[in-house]
Amino acid sequence: MKRSNFSMRRSKKGDLSLSINAVVILILALAILGVGIGFINGVFGGLIKKASSFADKVEAQQLGELEKSKEKVDFLGGTLNLKMDTTKVRDVYFSVHNNKNEPAEFEIGFSCDDFIVGLGAQPNYAKFDYDPKESLDGAQTKVLTFNVELPSGAPSGLTLDCEISVKTGGELYAKKSFNVGYEKE
Repeated sequence: MKRSNFSMRRSKKGDLSLSINAVVILILALAILGVGIGFINGVFGGLIKKASSFADKVEAQQLGELEKSKEKVDFLGGTLNLKMDTTKVRDVYFSVHNNKNEPAEFEIGFSCDDFIVGLGAQPNYAKFDYDPKESLDGAQTKVLTFNVELPSGAPSGLTLDCEISVKTGGELYAKKSFNVGYEKE
């Protein structure tokens, strides 16, 4: 009988020793995991900040080029083929240039083809949100934005032929065509 009591005591010490080792290993594993995450964050966090900074610089450069444009109506890169993967897009940049030597009031409008293959006549299918009037000094170029929204049930693969028109004094000053394409993800 004494022998069994002795083995029980030894067994309890073994269990205690095992649990202390498990706790030490767990603490070491968490410390190594923390150091690893800190290292990865330091390496990749810096890359992400640099990539974001680079993207901001490119956007600022493109907007600067658009601001220097002497085209009556211009888009980034000269043409616009807007590819949408949601039914709403915000802040599409364009510029209007007043090539007159005096201040002028400009009326801006957007329109798209009313006939869509497979859907038939669809007047005002795309909704544009923008400032309809802009005042520009002589020889001034102004960068503006518009938002475009399609109905929530818009079919994937849709392409609309659209146009921006700018009038001054009730007469057409400039117009430029662009495409709006929609592909569901």
